[in-house]
Amino acid sequence: MAHLLPSDCLREIFKFMREISETAVEERKLLLSCLLVNRLWCETAVEILWRDPWRFGRFSRDQIYWKPLSRTIFSCLSKEQKELIKRNNISLSLTDKRPLFDYIPSIQFLSNDHIKKVVENILMTGVKCSDTLFHYNANILENELWKLFMKKCVTVRYLQLPNTPIVHFPGANQCLAALSEFECSAYAPIKLFLDLAQVCRNIKSMIIDPCGDDNDGLETLICLQNNLQHVRLHSIEDDKCQRIGEALKTQSKTLTSLYESSICIPSNIIAELNNLKSLSIMIDELDTDLDQLGLIELPNLEVLEIMSSAYQPLDLYTSLIKTTIGSLRKIVFKTFPPPSEVEIQPYIQTIINQCPNIEEITLWYIEEIYPDLEQLLSSSCDATSIFGLLIKKSSHNLAQLNLSGNWRFTVNDLEGFLKMWKGRKPLSLKLTCDVVITTTYMEVLDYFTSVGILKSWSQGWPEC
Repeated sequence: MAHLLPSDCLREIFKFMREISETAVEERKLLLSCLLVNRLWCETAVEILWRDPWRFGRFSRDQIYWKPLSRTIFSCLSKEQKELIKRNNISLSLTDKRPLFDYIPSIQFLSNDHIKKVVENILMTGVKCSDTLFHYNANILENELWKLFMKKCVTVRYLQLPNTPIVHFPGANQCLAALSEFECSAYAPIKLFLDLAQVCRNIKSMIIDPCGDDNDGLETLICLQNNLQHVRLHSIEDDKCQRIGEALKTQSKTLTSLYESSICIPSNIIAELNNLKSLSIMIDELDTDLDQLGLIELPNLEVLEIMSSAYQPLDLYTSLIKTTIGSLRKIVFKTFPPPSEVEIQPYIQTIINQCPNIEEITLWYIEEIYPDLEQLLSSSCDATSIFGLLIKKSSHNLAQLNLSGNWRFTVNDLEGFLKMWKGRKPLSLKLTCDVVITTTYMEVLDYFTSVGILKSWSQGWPEC
C-alpha cells in the first residue's frame, strides 16, 4: 500500500521549489503541475499559490489572468454580501456556486491597488454605466472585498493601506496582528494609522510613498513598533517631514536599512540612526541639507548607494566612509558630473584603508589615479566578484584558471561559480592561494570534475 507524504512535508518540498524557481512564471508552472497528482497535493499547492495570487499576473495588461482571478475571488463572497450587491442594483454575473476550495484564508498579501484591479475587472464585465455610478459601485465592492479579507484571511504579512477603515471590520484584529510589511501614503487619514497602531506592533518593513508631509497618526504607528528594520521614503523636491524623522529616531536600535528618494528627513536625524547597515539616497536636485552627511558617523554601514543628477562633492561620502569599521561591502555612485582627481584619490585611499571586505565599488578612472587604482585592486582579495566577472565577461574558450595569492572564497562561492560554468569548455583550475582546501572543498571540486565541468584541479602553495 502506497503511503502519502504528510502535508507538512509537501509544504517544505513546494517551498524549495519556489526557492529554485528563477521567475514567478516558472514557479507557477511547477506548482500548477502539482494540482493533478491527488487531492492532498492539490490542496497544498493551492494554499501556496494563493498566499500571493497577485504576483503571477502582470499588473497592468494580463487580462487573461486577472479576469478569472477576479471572478474566483468574488465567488467567495458570502450569501449576504452578494444580496447586498444586488440590493444596490449592481449588475454582476456572480455565481451562487461555491468554489472548489476556500481560497481566501491562504492570502497573506493585500494591496489596495490589486483590490481596485479586481473590482475594475468585475465591473467591466457587467452592464455599462456612467463614471459617477461606476465609482459608486466600485466603492461598495471594494468595501465588501476588504470585509471578506479581514474576516477570512488567517495571517496578513503585507498590507498596502486603503482609505477604507479596515481595522473596524470583523476579524481585522486577528489577521493583521502579524503584519510585517506595510506600505502607505503620508497623506492617508490620521485615524487610519491610529486605528492600525492598536493592532500592529511588529512591522519590520515600511514604505511611505509619497512621504510629502508629517502625519500624527503615521508618527504614532512608527513609534509603537517593536522591530522596525527597513524603511523606504519616496518624496519630491522640497518635501520635509521633521516629525516622521523624529519618529524614526525611536527605532534606531533596530533600523538597519534606509532608502530615501529625495531627502525628506533632516541629515542630522540620519546621524542618530547609528545601526544602519544600508543607506541609499536618490537626489534629483542639489540639496544643501546633504552637507551634513560629512559629519555623520555610521560605523556599521555595509551598503552605500548614491544616485544623483546634481553635483555633490565626493568628499562628503569619503568622510562618511571613514567612519565605518570595515564592514562596507558595496559602494555605488550613479552621479553626474564625475568627481575630480582631487576628490577621487582620497576616496580610493579611504577604501584601501577602511574597506577590507569591499565586493562592489564605483570607480572613476583617469590616468593620474593609476597608482591608487593598482593599490586598491591588489588589496581586494575576495574572489566572489572575480567569479562573477568571469561568468559574465570571460571568453567561452577560457580553459585554465589559476588563483594565486591572498584570495578568499567560501565553499558556496566556489560551488555557485562552477554551477554557472556549466555548458562551457571544461576548466583546469589551479589554487595557489591562502584558502585552506578542506575535505568539503575537495568534495565539491571532485564532484564537478566527475560531471565534466572541471577538466582537472590542483592545489599549489603560495610563494613566500
